[in-house]
Amino acid sequence: MKTRFTTPNCFLALACITLLIFLGCVKSAVTPQIRKPQDPWFVRTDFSDDTKWRSLCAAVTAPQDASGAQRFAYVDLIDDSKYRDLTPLLLVNSLPDDYSKYFVLVADAASFSDSESTVLVVNFFPQFAESYSVLPRDRVATDIETFRAAPNTIQSIENNLSIGNMGFEEFAESVDVDGVFRGFAEP
Repeated sequence: MKTRFTTPNCFLALACITLLIFLGCVKSAVTPQIRKPQDPWFVRTDFSDDTKWRSLCAAVTAPQDASGAQRFAYVDLIDDSKYRDLTPLLLVNSLPDDYSKYFVLVADAASFSDSESTVLVVNFFPQFAESYSVLPRDRVATDIETFRAAPNTIQSIENNLSIGNMGFEEFAESVDVDGVFRGFAEP
């Protein structure tokens, strides 16, 4: 028996695939990841090695297996020399007023010099309710928290922080003795 590809069947299959891609369950091999304004930034602040930057971007955005499915870090790759050598506070202060997240991912000098190419995760989530209206440009040093993360863990960090499933402190408290988050310890 031959399968007939009728117009309604094709539209239904296309709609199902599109929905799975939209929900992040499947990444299209044909369509590149669509950048969205609500995606957190992965900002380059060190410009010493273009090849390493491209490699780091590939590692951060590579699919990761989680719960039997491939998951992706949805980040906006920012390669702009105006962010050269900025400290975490100055970087946060330079974010646009409409930046929609309370964290930013950074490829800094340490990312380019250490063997793991760790990423700096910078948090500026409000500590008090009245802080929610404070713009990134008005953040002060006491608002900033950081830890380093292995590139293959950025997907978990980004996905969970972006939807509020986990807090920054849950990742920060799980760093190894050298200050790098490499994933949660198995029970």
